[in-house]
Amino acid sequence: MEELLNQVLLSKDTEVFNQIFDDYYPIDIALSLEALEDEEGNLLKTFTEMASDDQLVEILKEAEPELQRQIIQSISFKRTSTLFILCQMMMW
Repeated sequence: MEELLNQVLLSKDTEVFNQIFDDYYPIDIALSLEALEDEEGNLLKTFTEMASDDQLVEILKEAEPELQRQIIQSISFKRTSTLFILCQMMMW
């Protein structure tokens, strides 16, 4: 899974990216993100740019605190606010 995610992020293939969300559980995607060797954060930045708000919320719910922090730091404040609202709505 990690290698597939790495390849998709490098190629920025949105079709395969969305297929990953259809084929894998959010926890598996989060674990794969955590396992990526991405010292400069370029792959994570690409991930957050490619992911829909709903997809990103699912990952944030499953991710370890360090990955959550990295994701939040890589997106705009406006998008962070949107994700927070979506997350709150999903809890109801």
